[in-house]
Amino acid sequence: MGRIAWLLPDHRFLAGDIYELQLGTDLRLANALDISVDAFYQLRSHIMLSANYENSSVVGIQSSYNDVGEVKSYGLELSAKYAKKITSDLNLNLGANLSWARNEVSKYIGTPTYPLSNPVGHRVNEAWGLKSAGFFKNQADIDASYRQEYSTVSPGDIKYQDLNGDQVINEFDVTSLDGAHCIPELNYCFNVRLL
Repeated sequence: MGRIAWLLPDHRFLAGDIYELQLGTDLRLANALDISVDAFYQLRSHIMLSANYENSSVVGIQSSYNDVGEVKSYGLELSAKYAKKITSDLNLNLGANLSWARNEVSKYIGTPTYPLSNPVGHRVNEAWGLKSAGFFKNQADIDASYRQEYSTVSPGDIKYQDLNGDQVINEFDVTSLDGAHCIPELNYCFNVRLL
């Protein structure tokens, strides 16, 4: 019984690199207000990405992985805390936190066949899909619109934009949904305590 190679080996990869810069300061005012500010920038390179489509199908074996991915991440965190003794039995504590962080793919494997699907310049795990152009009003509107290959459409169904200009709505019109993401970029909280 022989052995079969399912993936082409890649012996040229490097271990992932992380370059990071963090700046921050803490400040106390009037012996009651504490302010903290932190900012960061991180560049991760040599991220392993699937190289499935790097070889022609003539080769018959897919490449395994390639270490060409790169992601930039940056953000800011602010916090403030105010503490004051109001009476001998009552203390007031107020606090607020605000954090904002974003990442961006700066290098990706190969060049996508369809420019709309290029992840460079977009966020990691960003939502991708078709963009709406409204709803089909009636059968005349459907007949005057570009063909949608996903299903038979009826009045009231969503009409999608032809983003690549080929006059057909299909998987080649899929694009970034303007930064939609399951993880919020902005987080904040406020708290009030009376002790």
